[in-house]
Amino acid sequence: MASSRDDFIIAIRSAFLKKSTQQKFSLLTLVLISIFIIVLSNLDFRIIRYVKNGINELVYRSSFIVSIPENFIKNTFIEVSDYTTYFREFKDNREELKKKKSKNN
Repeated sequence: MASSRDDFIIAIRSAFLKKSTQQKFSLLTLVLISIFIIVLSNLDFRIIRYVKNGINELVYRSSFIVSIPENFIKNTFIEVSDYTTYFREFKDNREELKKKKSKNN
């Protein structure tokens, strides 16, 4: 009995180590773990609630950290475009002021 069990475990390990089947088993494992977690969350155990809250916090904080560079680039682009607009308006106002000064003189 132990020999067949060891053979089964060795077969599973070799399947996970092969690159062509590694992705299939990884996807299957993720799907099975997801289904398992969904079933457990419906049972509403206290520890499952804590794990669920922990996962939610982890996802929230990691998404915040990941979005920092994107927000920085977006805000920098907005500030640069605002600056160019203000500078263009400044140049137009300066030219208009020069024209008005020359008319007054």
